[in-house]
Amino acid sequence: DGLSQDEAADSKITFMESVLLIRLINAGHDSGSGNASGELTANP
Repeated sequence: DGLSQDEAADSKITFMESVLLIRLINAGHDSGSGNASGELTANP
């Protein structure tokens, strides 16, 4: 069970890292247009 739990934790970490990276990439692209940046600021 310990190994499976570690694997699950690793999967969660990589998933969160992917989400954060995607959000950073989207934020970088959205910064070029006013509408998109407005939507980002509306969502904390």
